[in-house]
Amino acid sequence: MRRLSYCYPCLSCLGTTPCQRTVRIGTVLLATVLLALSCAWPVETEGRGGKDDATATSETPSTPSPSPLWQCIGPEGGFFPHFIVHPTDPKIVYAGGDDSSGIWKSTDGGDSWSLLTGSMKNVTGWWIAMDPSNPEILYSVDMYGRHPFIKSTDGGNSWIEKTQGLPRCRTYCVLVIPSSGDGDRTSTLFVGTGYEDGSTDGGAFKSTDGGESWTSSGPTDVKVTCLAAPDSGTIFAGTEKGLHCSRDGGINWEIVEGGLPKGSPITGLTVTAAGTVYAASPGPENSLFKSTDGGATWMGMGIPSQMIWDILVEPESNEQVIYCGTLGAEAGVLKTTDGGKIWNSMNAGISSKIIIGMTQGKDKTLFCSTFANEGILRSRDGARSWHRSNRGLNAYYVTGLTIDPNDPQRLIVTGLGAYSADDFSQAPNTWIGKLSPEGSMSWHLLENINVQTYAPSIPQGNSQVLLLGTFLKGVLLSTDGGAHVTRVHDTGYCTATAFDPDDPRIALASVQEILPDNKPGDRLLLRTEDEGATWAKMPVNFRATKFIAEKNSHKVWAATDNGIFLSLDEGGTWQQQGLAGQDINTVAQHPSRPESLYAGGKNAALFRTTDGGATWQPVTHPEWPEYCEVHELAFDPSDPEKLYVGLSGAEPARRTHDVLRGGFWTSPDGGRTWNELTDGLWNDHVFALAISPDGKFGYVGTYGGSIQRLHVGETKVRQPIPETQKNNSGSVAH
Repeated sequence: MRRLSYCYPCLSCLGTTPCQRTVRIGTVLLATVLLALSCAWPVETEGRGGKDDATATSETPSTPSPSPLWQCIGPEGGFFPHFIVHPTDPKIVYAGGDDSSGIWKSTDGGDSWSLLTGSMKNVTGWWIAMDPSNPEILYSVDMYGRHPFIKSTDGGNSWIEKTQGLPRCRTYCVLVIPSSGDGDRTSTLFVGTGYEDGSTDGGAFKSTDGGESWTSSGPTDVKVTCLAAPDSGTIFAGTEKGLHCSRDGGINWEIVEGGLPKGSPITGLTVTAAGTVYAASPGPENSLFKSTDGGATWMGMGIPSQMIWDILVEPESNEQVIYCGTLGAEAGVLKTTDGGKIWNSMNAGISSKIIIGMTQGKDKTLFCSTFANEGILRSRDGARSWHRSNRGLNAYYVTGLTIDPNDPQRLIVTGLGAYSADDFSQAPNTWIGKLSPEGSMSWHLLENINVQTYAPSIPQGNSQVLLLGTFLKGVLLSTDGGAHVTRVHDTGYCTATAFDPDDPRIALASVQEILPDNKPGDRLLLRTEDEGATWAKMPVNFRATKFIAEKNSHKVWAATDNGIFLSLDEGGTWQQQGLAGQDINTVAQHPSRPESLYAGGKNAALFRTTDGGATWQPVTHPEWPEYCEVHELAFDPSDPEKLYVGLSGAEPARRTHDVLRGGFWTSPDGGRTWNELTDGLWNDHVFALAISPDGKFGYVGTYGGSIQRLHVGETKVRQPIPETQKNNSGSVAH
């Protein structure tokens, strides 16, 4: 089965080079693909709505991470591009998470899930395969290239990386051809590889020793994104340039046409026990094709203008019942019961109609995941209704986190969504968390905020007011705790908001407008002085990623894509305050010395000023991964000298296989010495960070590992490394 690659059009790639968040069709952004596929979809709608297995309000126990120091506390969800079900025990289900969110297992048919890869950092289960000769043997590949090929021989309890002979690049798919004869022979494996930068390497690689070693097996110089084999000698490879076939076990390859769109990308493949081959390739009349003669000729099966990732054929139905997972135009899950004559959309209970993974077990239970961070959905009635099945699934992608200034036990969390402006692709992704005295966290999903959100802010004195940034949906304001929202600005990206700590009537939001061709438009600073009743919209020459409004002062600091900016009049006017030209993600101000600030950005850059931004000194630690980003900074409210740094290797400016790690570090003395606290953090891409007011707990929002909580008062840290060993020195002038 599948898989063509795609790109989330995140903020870093709008108007520039597509980012590395995930794969792409050449350099075509997913938003462009969705727009192209947004034609009218001629299907009948069937099904009924269903209440989620896990309701919008749920309690998440503090689940231990691999280290007793870290605890996963939710919320539950995530993106899951691949599933497999045990061939004889349908209660055993494996789910592969997207970027660094791990491989998960259920032993109760999806009622609950447990993480299998907690001992390995930042594992992606882009494609999981089970060896037909032994279901305890599992293989997984990583299209981000951090762990190109891993293997388990004990049902996923332990994993080992096997990469001898593989290039350091993206690996998209794995095909297992079981050995013939006695059970002592090793299955033959193929993996599909490729580079995201369009280089000519990649192609298919073959192993005859269970993955111990690999050799190039063609087709070469293409990105192989899906593989299938109707028999031990015939292999089909789906690429961005069409379908390739080998009739001799991978020695020689030829391009297959015979009714397939010439040169069109192959987005999905599957074969049946009867030898029928199904291939997905988006076209104006047909996007699904089948061949009953070994790929010599192909017949269109309808479904116009759709990108299909998964093709499921029920074997007991004589190939009459087929499911397809699609990406666009509100099709979602499609089903036919007559071999493809009529297709119906089966989406009751699914928020986002962009289906990124789907499978079916022997008992006909279906599992799917969407491109909206809502986790895993399950259907037990032939896709007539779907219900969330997320218990224990702490793989949520966090974009923002704040502690309510009026209630230190209350967290507001924002999450990744579909990176789209289309309503059919959205799902709610804003949560309120409440910590109980016993240490469990209850979560309430704000279901009326049906959009990807960022930068939550709450004013002093009123927890019912919530200001949010969004992806392409402008700025949102709620005055009733998130039950209802008003859109105070309708369009654009917003990744920074703030309330004035001394006057909660004043608030700020930074907006980057986006043009129809996905290029950046105007940059605006929104400002209100009347609790959001009216907003002034001022053009500025920066896009802010974080604001710091000083207490007992009119100053506001902004981390931006063009250095640090400062306002002396509560955001009314702005001036450059150092680091011009630097893409800065975050800024933190010393609690008792306001002239001392830290700023972090790309390429592990950390800067410090002690003179209010007149000069900045680089203070990057030498052990930080070279190409990661300093994504978040925070001072300990109870200890003004203690600084925390969150690093992320997700969505880097470089190829993802060059950026394997993020991390979580602290300095007890304002940056002179450092301690690493990453041990036990199985996903160490830190996208959000908050320290409790009493300094006891650090809350880390990860990119695919939900919220991780650390009792910082009980940590055992490594020996500090003196600042004199840092790899940068000197000053950066204002």
